[in-house]
Amino acid sequence: MLYSDLNLDYLEVEEPAGGVGAVELKDVTLRRSLSGDLWTFLVRSVSKKGGIGDLKDVAGNRIGPNGSVWTLTSPEGEYDSSGDRLVLRNGSGVFEEKKENFDWVAPVIFWGGASSDRWSFPDGLTISGDRYSLTGKSAEASPSEGVVVQEGVMVWWHEGGSGR
Repeated sequence: MLYSDLNLDYLEVEEPAGGVGAVELKDVTLRRSLSGDLWTFLVRSVSKKGGIGDLKDVAGNRIGPNGSVWTLTSPEGEYDSSGDRLVLRNGSGVFEEKKENFDWVAPVIFWGGASSDRWSFPDGLTISGDRYSLTGKSAEASPSEGVVVQEGVMVWWHEGGSGR
């Protein structure tokens, strides 16, 4: 997205002696409206060599048409502009809507490619809220379809203790 939004031409970047030229941007803000959702991403640093952009300190949020908010933070990741794919590591965030709020954490997050509405968590996802905790071996999430967890365990909280 960044490459096309800024209309950057890397062939015009002067190549340093003995290496491939790179472009580095600091404090980048990206906003996109997609299927009624408003996405905002803040990236502390984007360094691009070739087709891959290395990302540092990513913070994002999605505001849905119903007022729900989904946030994420990640210390690092990559964006592949050739396939329009994003990979984030050590992600965490919050989902808030009128009826329910929960925190989530995931070691790896994939987005993009064939579906711009689907987020994948191939190395697991943990969701915890006021009433339950859910941990899965892998998961997929979509603002329009919700979360589907594979090989998961759910723990419900209640006044007398926890239950499974």
